[in-house]
Amino acid sequence: MRCTKVRGRASVVFLSLFAGLAVAQPAVLDRVPKDAAVVVAVKDVGGLRGKVDGMFKALNVEDRGPMEELDQLFETAGFNRAGSFAMVMMHDPEGFEPVSDDTMFMLVPVTDYAAFVKAMGGDPAEKLATLEEMFDSARCKDLGNGYAAISPNEELLGKIDGKGGNLEAHKARLGKIGGSVAETSDVLIVADLSLFSDMVVEGLGEGFDQAEMFAGMMGGDEEDIKKMMNSFRDGLQAMARDMKTGIIGLSMDDAGVAADFACQFKDGSGTAGMMAHPSTVRALTGRLPAIPYIAAGAMDMKNPLVAKLTEFGQAMQKMGGGGMDFMNAGQAALDKTDATAFVMGTSPALFQAGMMANLVTFTASKDTDGLMKAQREALLKTAEAQQEGVKFETTYKADAATVAGRKADQWTMKITVDPDSDQALQMQQMMMMFTGQQDQLSGYLVKADGGVIQTMSTDQALLTKAINAAEGKGGLGDQPEFKAVAAKLPATRSFEMFLSIKGTADMIGAFMEFAGMPMPFELKNDLPPIAMSATTEGGAMGFRLYSSMATIKGIGDAVKQMEEQMEAGDDGMGGGDRPKPRF
Repeated sequence: MRCTKVRGRASVVFLSLFAGLAVAQPAVLDRVPKDAAVVVAVKDVGGLRGKVDGMFKALNVEDRGPMEELDQLFETAGFNRAGSFAMVMMHDPEGFEPVSDDTMFMLVPVTDYAAFVKAMGGDPAEKLATLEEMFDSARCKDLGNGYAAISPNEELLGKIDGKGGNLEAHKARLGKIGGSVAETSDVLIVADLSLFSDMVVEGLGEGFDQAEMFAGMMGGDEEDIKKMMNSFRDGLQAMARDMKTGIIGLSMDDAGVAADFACQFKDGSGTAGMMAHPSTVRALTGRLPAIPYIAAGAMDMKNPLVAKLTEFGQAMQKMGGGGMDFMNAGQAALDKTDATAFVMGTSPALFQAGMMANLVTFTASKDTDGLMKAQREALLKTAEAQQEGVKFETTYKADAATVAGRKADQWTMKITVDPDSDQALQMQQMMMMFTGQQDQLSGYLVKADGGVIQTMSTDQALLTKAINAAEGKGGLGDQPEFKAVAAKLPATRSFEMFLSIKGTADMIGAFMEFAGMPMPFELKNDLPPIAMSATTEGGAMGFRLYSSMATIKGIGDAVKQMEEQMEAGDDGMGGGDRPKPRF
């Protein structure tokens, strides 16, 4: 069956968007030039097609979109459905243009070169056959061994020999994290980021010039602001100059979908040196209480990159003329912190208790006594503090209660906003979000094995759960759906975050109820969270985003519910009888 020009172009675009590499060495990558600027490859076109079709079926998607175009390519005589495909863009010595036809060619798998060329409207007897049925009358060349090269640039096509032997060079440019992405992905895109570094450096410079002007309008010491902004700009520009290889991966199976993003930095560079700190925070989130939650996560505070970001956050406090600088009193506690984890629980009384009522943190430390002391001193440092129109009144009582067999210190922090302050309205709104109808924050500090537990409320039932979880009983790590998703993240991650779709929807529903609008959809209670992680290892940074198929289906069901309501003449936002607003 012959493909039309439109269908031919759409099929190629689809393959380019969904390109991949699996653990086995793909023949197509071995044939890609070592100095390729961008590589987009598919190891098994048929396998990819089956997985995407399976996902569409699971989500009840009737419009197959680009898959219909891919079907046409599959029906083309001579095309190898089980083969590997690659789109390659070479560096343009006169100015790199990622979408330039002059620098692009494709490696297409074929079972019968002559049949494929004929189906595309070409003459297989020609050295460079013209494919009339493909976009812009592309040229095609037989590389032998089951591959054809296609490009609109005859000169470029003439230089392509398609010889193998390049796989090891590609592995070297990927690095350790990139190699792991390649081994687990159905989808892989690799780019030479050094070609973009000058453009990124220039863009960062222009962006920070504008940010510096805006920051100056906020008040504060102009020299301090300039020094801080320049330091941050220099750091980001250094990272941009050190970029080597960018990697994007996509993998999917019956359990879920993972997206990976990684950047390998130049060997021996300052940035590469900072990205050499593998961690194991994966066990820390599991020591948080298994409560209904919005988000949970953990971070290695000894990671050099985290330390740099923390340093910048502290410097940001000087941008308002040094206001709120007493908050830096927590530096002593930070110095004794190895890693920290948190869970932000949902609250059925969001506007009464505030968003932080069910917040629990677990801070890992080798010196728990020293950490407890530093945290106590940091809290007491705010007693009677008053800056920027905000007054803090703090109390701290050691051994105020005994909960689950452990002594608990209790603290309170009353925050009063000066009504005459320029930021009074914003501060009052923010505090209401945190404290609800209360006018203060309060909670417990408890020393646990290997760390310190802190709550943001005096709910002893919550504290009991937190203590038990820290001791390995009833933690998030014991929940099957949580454990299954966490297992999909890299083992050496320095950061992890789990976002509960159900918990987030409940929070949104509370806001909608407050405004007198019903929730336009319902979600199951047992949906696994969306997971994400960051890893710094081997001179590279990697980020992974993972969602289970059950969660994807749940989101799809929610969208379908809203569509059905709209089709029925109800936008789901409260048409007809609805509760009155609560304000």
